[in-house]
Amino acid sequence: MSHKHILESLTACEEAIRWYNDKDSKEAWAICERGDWLLWIAANLKVDRKLIVLAACDCAEQSLYLIPKGEERPKKAIETARAWTRGEVSLAEVRAAANAAADFYAADADSYAADAVVAAYYAAYYATDTAATYAATYAANAATYVAYSAAAVVDVATYTAANGREEILKKLAELVRSRISWELIEEKLS
Repeated sequence: MSHKHILESLTACEEAIRWYNDKDSKEAWAICERGDWLLWIAANLKVDRKLIVLAACDCAEQSLYLIPKGEERPKKAIETARAWTRGEVSLAEVRAAANAAADFYAADADSYAADAVVAAYYAAYYATDTAATYAATYAANAATYVAYSAAAVVDVATYTAANGREEILKKLAELVRSRISWELIEEKLS
C-alpha cells in the first residue's frame, strides 16, 4: 500500500497527501522534511508511546534557547516527560510539569518564547493523553511549535521566516527519524 493511501486512511491533511502522492512508503519516510508529519504518522500508527514522547522532547528541546534565562518550567516539562519514559515519574507528575509550563505561557511568555513553551507543553502532555485522537496531534504539535518559534528568530537578512521554518522542520524530521526508524513504521504497517 502506498503512503498516500495510508495517510488517507489515517485522515491526514491534504497537503501531506499531495506531497506523498504515489511515493513508496519507505522512500517517503526517508525523505520527508516535515518532523511534525513524521511524529503525527508515528503516533497514529501507534508506535511505542515512549519513543514518540522522546522524539517530541527532542524536537521541543530545540527551542529552549528562546525561553528567558531563569525560567525553568518548559525545560522541566521536557525533563519530566523524559523521566516518565524511563519509569522514574508518574503521569500525574508529567501532567503537573506540563501544566506549570502552560502557566508560564499564560502569564509571561513573549511571542518567541510562547511557541517554545507550547512545544514543551505538547511534548510532555503527549505522554499523559490516552485518547489516541488527541495524542497524535499533541506529538505533531510539539514539532510544529518548535518550527514556529525557531523560524520567528531566524536572521531575516539570510532567510525569510518560511525558509527558516522549512529548515527547522527538516532538522526535526532527522531528530524524529533518529528515534523512530523505518523498521518500526514498517512493522506497524504490516
